[in-house]
Amino acid sequence: MKIIAFTYDLIGAPIFYHWMKEGNTVIVAQIKDVESLKNGDKPEDPEQKKARLENYDGVFDKYDAKKVLKRMQSIKQKDDWFIFFDFNNLWRFADAVQKMGFKNGFFPTEEDHLFEKDRQAAKEVVEKYYPGLKLVETTEYKTIEEAKAYIEVNPDKMFVAKGNSDDADTFCTDSEIPALGGMELINALEKGKKDYESMGFILEEKINNPIELTPQIVFYDGKPVFTDMDIENKPIGSGSISIQTGCASCLVKKTEFKDEINKIAFPKYVFDMAKKRKGMFVWDASILIDPKTGEKYFGEFCSNRLGWDSVFAEIAMSGGATMWIQNIMNGQNPLQKEFGATVRGFVMAKKGKGLSYEMPMSEMEWMEKEDKKLFVYEMKFEEKDELKAFNMGVSTDLMVSASAADNLPQAVNSCYKGIKGFSFKGLYYRPKFDFLSEEYPTSISNRLKYYDETFAKNNNPNDQA
Repeated sequence: MKIIAFTYDLIGAPIFYHWMKEGNTVIVAQIKDVESLKNGDKPEDPEQKKARLENYDGVFDKYDAKKVLKRMQSIKQKDDWFIFFDFNNLWRFADAVQKMGFKNGFFPTEEDHLFEKDRQAAKEVVEKYYPGLKLVETTEYKTIEEAKAYIEVNPDKMFVAKGNSDDADTFCTDSEIPALGGMELINALEKGKKDYESMGFILEEKINNPIELTPQIVFYDGKPVFTDMDIENKPIGSGSISIQTGCASCLVKKTEFKDEINKIAFPKYVFDMAKKRKGMFVWDASILIDPKTGEKYFGEFCSNRLGWDSVFAEIAMSGGATMWIQNIMNGQNPLQKEFGATVRGFVMAKKGKGLSYEMPMSEMEWMEKEDKKLFVYEMKFEEKDELKAFNMGVSTDLMVSASAADNLPQAVNSCYKGIKGFSFKGLYYRPKFDFLSEEYPTSISNRLKYYDETFAKNNNPNDQA
């Protein structure tokens, strides 16, 4: 394949790297300045910008996205190229590429980006097109004092705090006692006051121990190609306690269009959207289920962007990064295995936000036989006596191990063999016993069991598909 991959922060770099290793021509086009995104982002810290631009140095060449865009105007055989955008905040560049006549690719739009930024717009879509989902109560705030007053006059309710700034942590108490949960929430808000108040935040009413399932559907040129379901562990600790991360471990299960959960998650509205799009279109909708009542609530949309880390599980299920994308382009389900499992490795030596660490940039090593399973987020090759890989030290996210099989234990065991073959001082990850645990209600195994018993009935055909 011939691929041009656009990126800002190189979140897609692990996939670019696998594409290259599998023999494809890949041109990586990186946006140099945050101002070029024109999404109202705050100015970038100079140190963080330097580290962002140095990420994957020595691994592959990176080119200025604006210069690549100009060179693309002279490409005559446009159908020979697949154009990839690794996040939906790159929609302005995707628009420019499509105007040149490129049709094969993954093209996010402004609407896709706004669905993630504008929670109210997403809720309006749910109210209008998702009769099977309810909305949890949400309130918006600009100051911590306003939120504290609301928490204090609602002592019987529990809330999740979500900041509009990328620097603001999502906070969800582990406590099931409202009074204690309220105190923990107020402490978290006060601790992160600067980040929460920089762009405002919301309080979302918390469902105790919800069963969260995230169905996904993938289209190409408006036609549905496949569906699957992602079950994520976001908290960093075993038993799903402590702080939330983007993803700590996840299971992806191959599903069928006719599975009942897909009828709830993908109404006609989604198929109508997909018909207007060229190339690859991805949609997922997280569903929160109250275990006491069975009521289903809307969580969030990830509109036309990949799920990190579920995409690595999909690549493992497909037999490689090239087969994954080629089959999608050909309208064929790429998932060869029933299950994909991932576990994310974290850098645990971080003192705080920014570039402050207790240790210098540390060396990474991994066993060659596990190489296909490993997706490294931050990496830099340096040559002294010999070529060695180092962690960049930009964030706590280090790498992901992904594997696939036709049964859950085998997929998980293979996944953990991959991470065991990775060496890094300060590496932390959720343990294997926790991935397979049935000791707490929201474990991956228990949510999979709930899905199999409740939704995987295959008796309600999705008439839109």
